[in-house]
Amino acid sequence: MHRIAILSLFILTLPTWLWCQKICGYITSKNNGEAIIGATIYNETSHTGCITNDYGFFSLNTGAGLQSLRVSHINYIPKTVNVTIGGGETVFNFELEALNDTIEEVAVTASTLNPTRKTQNLHQKILSANELQKLPLPFGEPDLIKALQIQPGIKNTADGSSALFVRGGRNDQNLILIDEAPIYNTTHLFGMVSVINADALNDATTHTGVIPANTGGRLASVIDVKTREGNLKEYQFCGGISPFALRMTHQGPIIKERASYLVSVRGSYLDRFIQAGNSYNFVPSFLEINGKINAKLNTRNRLFLALYKNNDHLKSFDGLSNTWGNSILSLRHNYTPYQNWFINTSLIVSQYHNQIAFNDTLRQFSWTTGIQDYLGKMEGTWYLNNTFKLNGGIQLTLHQYTPGTGSGNEEIVPNTQYLERSCFVRGVFTAEYLKTDMGFRYSQFSELNDGSTFYQGLEPRINFISTLSQSLQLQAGYGRVFQYDQLLQNQILPYSSIESWIPSSSFIFPQHADVFTLGIQMTHKKCAVLVESYYKMLTNQPDFVDHAKILNNLYAEQEIRQGKGKAYGLEASINQSFGRFQSGISYNWSRSLLLIPEIQSTGWYPAAHDIPHDFRLTGTYKTRKRWEFSALWVFHSGKPTTLPIGLIYQHPRYVPIYSRRNSARLPVYHRLDIAARLYPKNNSTRYKSSLCFGIYNVYARQNPLGYQFDFDPIEGNIKAYQYNFIRIFPNITYTLEF
Repeated sequence: MHRIAILSLFILTLPTWLWCQKICGYITSKNNGEAIIGATIYNETSHTGCITNDYGFFSLNTGAGLQSLRVSHINYIPKTVNVTIGGGETVFNFELEALNDTIEEVAVTASTLNPTRKTQNLHQKILSANELQKLPLPFGEPDLIKALQIQPGIKNTADGSSALFVRGGRNDQNLILIDEAPIYNTTHLFGMVSVINADALNDATTHTGVIPANTGGRLASVIDVKTREGNLKEYQFCGGISPFALRMTHQGPIIKERASYLVSVRGSYLDRFIQAGNSYNFVPSFLEINGKINAKLNTRNRLFLALYKNNDHLKSFDGLSNTWGNSILSLRHNYTPYQNWFINTSLIVSQYHNQIAFNDTLRQFSWTTGIQDYLGKMEGTWYLNNTFKLNGGIQLTLHQYTPGTGSGNEEIVPNTQYLERSCFVRGVFTAEYLKTDMGFRYSQFSELNDGSTFYQGLEPRINFISTLSQSLQLQAGYGRVFQYDQLLQNQILPYSSIESWIPSSSFIFPQHADVFTLGIQMTHKKCAVLVESYYKMLTNQPDFVDHAKILNNLYAEQEIRQGKGKAYGLEASINQSFGRFQSGISYNWSRSLLLIPEIQSTGWYPAAHDIPHDFRLTGTYKTRKRWEFSALWVFHSGKPTTLPIGLIYQHPRYVPIYSRRNSARLPVYHRLDIAARLYPKNNSTRYKSSLCFGIYNVYARQNPLGYQFDFDPIEGNIKAYQYNFIRIFPNITYTLEF
């Protein structure tokens, strides 16, 4: 039956892709020559179109003769080009000019009318570097992770944290990729700044619902970050300074129109003036660098070499120090053997290390953890016609885990090596009012040391998007995902430097989830209403036993218990534009629950990131001249916590007796952030600058990070001490580009 269906599909589509004219090429920016991801090319003659891939490539079937092609993107000025299509292979490359502030509103309105964008994925969010600069972000530093935290369905449980909790998932259930390389720690400066430098960012695509079949390995989300390729036309410098970081980026052509480079450096500077002591218990610092080389070898071959490295350091006055960092090296090759084929081959090295050390009169030891990946993959896309493309690929990853290595007489957790193999097939059918994205992914995970561990999983994925009318769109999907490693980390605190990635083993089984989604979007003029729901059935969810010991523990994995989980929720948002004023309102109701009898025998209990109610209000206003104002108000339920309900005396001190796991909650969380951006009068096409003034937590709300409990022997009771983040934080950021 399956063979008959496949043969029928082949016969039906054969005339359309065998005898029609095919054109292909790249859509790039006229300003710097970089590829434009997600641009649309629409044939106004035949009323068909397509969208560029992650490298700006498109393949379009057309008729012969004179054709009218409209090329557009939401951040660029659309244009229409008349071309004559002849026989054989035809290559057309198009350039679009970036929008300026005076025509941005008109262009965005026009782009929404493009028929090729009628079937967009509702739970796929694309955020560009330009859009990131305009969001009301805390601490004055443009930050992708902080921008994602204010999106519907993505939560953060405490001030200053870079953690992401997506639709009931844990922080370690997000796959974050920088130029296809996985990143295992996104934190700078206690989480106040993330590892992704906005000056080096091209755009980021976030999948929060059914993850496409070409990606896997995490249960909650995939955040695919593409960095800039480097200016192919002219040399360019940009930089900026904020309260927490100084950043500089330089890019330009190596060979004009053929090869380019980009180097971006960012680092903290306050540690040069502040020393750990009585006034400051801890002083953090960081330094990171992005590098990239982009080369057009010929019309069919392109080569990309990307580098990222960061080093973070935390030092205290009492001898505690902590260093951690990510390092990635990514080599990618694009090859287009035919006008309807695109092949990408990648070789990647990713490394993460974390070391905590004590050096005082009482303690002299260090503890090192980490993970190193060697990854190779090949992925190909076959554009059969304008409505159907077939995508497939294979991937091999060698994981080298360092769960914990101690110095001196400390115990050492043995290092392990695992091989992860995966392959996928994905078919995408796109019509004017219907899009179907379906496929499957098969993965294996096996230990190389002694071969005692072997796991495998088949992951079907399917997503339907239907445009019922010009203003109404419906989406439904199902997907299964597997995750073969997990993070050992203190889940109580919003930031913890004690963490370790460990693989699935004979003690810890792979996590997997079945995800169901349903959503509807309604648009009317300049108003968009989006309502989405989801339900997740989770298996082998981990949680720590009471008083678990993570650091310097040879049997740390035995501190984990596993069980069932479920996460479900409803998300509603309204975005409205009133001329120069834009507003957004969102409300999320969700639950994330666990059932682990060895943790709590009385039934389901809230996960540490269970936030039932979440309300957000955003607004931006741009004057006719030089000012742009923005504001963000956040209100959500307090995070779950476990509080003591009594004391028991164990010589020589009292020990608290705790309630059921996560049976209490912290007070409700809310804060208001405001920002104002000033563009100087002397800004020109050559020199641009801006000055941003902001206030984090305007009304100085004391949102607790947690509590510390001590026994008062005089009064004979327990006293609670609340600890908070920064109550109010004014900031100024200056940015220069030329």
